[in-house]
Amino acid sequence: MVAVFKMPDVQFNGLESEPLASMSGSTVNMNFTLDISVDNPNGISLTFEKIVAEAFYPDHHDVSIGGGELDNVKIDKNAMTNISFPFNIQVDAADDSSKAIVADLLTKCGLMGGQTAQLTIDYEVTPTIRVAGIPISPKISNSANFDCPASSLSELTGGGGVADMIPSGVLGA
Repeated sequence: MVAVFKMPDVQFNGLESEPLASMSGSTVNMNFTLDISVDNPNGISLTFEKIVAEAFYPDHHDVSIGGGELDNVKIDKNAMTNISFPFNIQVDAADDSSKAIVADLLTKCGLMGGQTAQLTIDYEVTPTIRVAGIPISPKISNSANFDCPASSLSELTGGGGVADMIPSGVLGA
């Protein structure tokens, strides 16, 4: 039966809604839900024990900026299954390894002046499934693009600049 198994096709369909953004001290937080579909061409349903995702900012793969986890995800047989995957990004502007990331995020969100641009997040997803009692955990790497939650971030300061909330000198200003 394993010889005829076909790998399900996993698609990132975007965000279910605009990310909720908040700020705690010098840390920018974004919580959102990813819309993912899985097309299972197999005649058997699959259940992932756990799906773990880790997020990285492009060109900064040495620093994890968040992720998400979902347990007991059932994928129907011969069907398309939609998954709402919770995801969180946290970037601390006071952390030396994150200063460039925060500056780029604020710039792309148009909060430092200039035009807005889509954000790109690189991610690694590790789903765990048991086949004949043996856990299998392939790692899948990809990127996702989405609009910056600029309106949520600007609301944090009552319409003022989010950059003003970051400690002086952190962004090199």
